[in-house]
Amino acid sequence: MNFLLIISNQDIASLNFKEILFTEYDIEEINSNVFKVTKENSKNVVYLKIITSLHIFSKEEEIIEPELAINQIIFLSKHSTLGEIKPKSMTVHPIGNWGKADLGGLDHTIIETDPILIRSLLLELKSNKPLALKPYEIKQEATHHGPFLSTSTIFYEIGSNKDAWVDRDVARFMLTCLFNVISNYNRQEIKKEKGWVEAIGVGGSHYCTKFNKKTFDEKYSYSFGHIVASYGLEHIKQKPELVEQAKEKSRASVVIKEEEL
Repeated sequence: MNFLLIISNQDIASLNFKEILFTEYDIEEINSNVFKVTKENSKNVVYLKIITSLHIFSKEEEIIEPELAINQIIFLSKHSTLGEIKPKSMTVHPIGNWGKADLGGLDHTIIETDPILIRSLLLELKSNKPLALKPYEIKQEATHHGPFLSTSTIFYEIGSNKDAWVDRDVARFMLTCLFNVISNYNRQEIKKEKGWVEAIGVGGSHYCTKFNKKTFDEKYSYSFGHIVASYGLEHIKQKPELVEQAKEKSRASVVIKEEEL
């Protein structure tokens, strides 16, 4: 399986990830902005690409390297919030737009994602978080923003203030967890071993509070891909086909409503 990590030179947390990668990992240059990250005993191949545009507004032709046959894209990014309270956090989320594409991507278009990978990363972060990073919350966010891509994609983010974005310790920890998961990641093997089933979520807050409680309960079967928060429900009422699109792009057969949890 081939993974592609994306660094944006316009994103402060992305540059923090970049610094750790280039100083502490074995990086092989393929061309001026594409690299291979070599990890011992890794079954999968991990590439790294540096782009000049901001992640969410990037274009597919800027991201994709056809000759690399990428299966999964992971954007290394900052998480920000418009709220006055800006808690430190580590977040993972799928992308796409239930409504207008004000923050990149296409209107009413959801991007393929991998619920098993999302859950694997969240659990890896949660179970290994050191005491020094106790202030950092770990959570999946609801589906939001661009870019538009035809390859399975997630965002992997440090939030949500400048002190966190430039924190080397959290970037280092998140990269360790990331490579622990993706180096030998096999979705079907994990599903078989753990009995996990892909699902989408409907309702609740942007930070998926009830969904995340289930995600961190390893006895719970469902792993969440796309989640439409309560503020997006008006869009799926107007365009119910978005639910089917989200199921298809999450490889999910089940829709879980927040009030059912």
